[in-house]
Amino acid sequence: MNIHIKRREMFKSVGKRLVADLEVVSTGDTDTETQGGAGESAFRDWLNKQLPSRFQAVNGVALSANDPPTTQRDCLIFDMSECPVFRQSGGQPDMFPAEGIIGAFEINTGISGATSAKLLHDCTKLSEVGKLCRNRRALLSNLTKLIPVQIPNAMTIPNELIVAQQPFLLPPILYLFAENIRGNLSDIAARIAIHNKTVPVVASVSGLFVLNKGVVLHITPNQGWIHARLPGFPLAYMEAEPWEVLLKLVSIVWNHLWKGPYTIPDLGSYYADQKYFMDIEWPRCVVLDDPEYISQREEGFVTFQG
Repeated sequence: MNIHIKRREMFKSVGKRLVADLEVVSTGDTDTETQGGAGESAFRDWLNKQLPSRFQAVNGVALSANDPPTTQRDCLIFDMSECPVFRQSGGQPDMFPAEGIIGAFEINTGISGATSAKLLHDCTKLSEVGKLCRNRRALLSNLTKLIPVQIPNAMTIPNELIVAQQPFLLPPILYLFAENIRGNLSDIAARIAIHNKTVPVVASVSGLFVLNKGVVLHITPNQGWIHARLPGFPLAYMEAEPWEVLLKLVSIVWNHLWKGPYTIPDLGSYYADQKYFMDIEWPRCVVLDDPEYISQREEGFVTFQG
């Protein structure tokens, strides 16, 4: 059986339980707040089954030594082996140091769909987590401590762009998840881009997964989706079936772990299958044409033409 067919069948099965759980929550005869909490719990339970044991997806508060704690966040992906938990409530960890946070999701469930206003509010909450974690990446003073990363950027300049950054201080991935949305992917993708232009690159929303519509992610047309925003790359969106959305969500999270200091051997390359992207996904992508977006820079990156 072709590897793409195997992958499709596997994630149709893997995602079936989450889809079913969210349908039960959405049709339950309870108030909106209760339904929302149950939907968030179903998503975290599902995500935890996809993560290695050293990581845990939980709701809670993020804080650092130099900043006040955030309010409650729907889902923080925390490296349990890397940092201690600051507090536990009811036997469950609920307060996490920024140094141990590798990702955050804001979750919207319900068949009626999240509004643009709600999603943009969640963008602000995610960016607050990104800003809090920004101290993990020291500002760059010289090139002697840096490892250059070569990033093709033919869309904006004829030469290659070299981005030098400290290799062990990867910013967290910041994602929206929604069971459905009111409106279309193109409109919310444009709104996410507008939001991201108001915050540092490191605090930008990485993308959106809409179970019943598709995905919004950053992209390099020659290499595929990237797990977090980097200078020089645009946003794109793709309509997709629920199983594809869940497959892309897992692949993006694993790709982040693979490329960070959390290296998971072998599986990273499986999930980052370039042929799958070129054959199945690239023909369906719509890339946002926003030169201002891809030209945005910030402190913490040293860029120069190679």
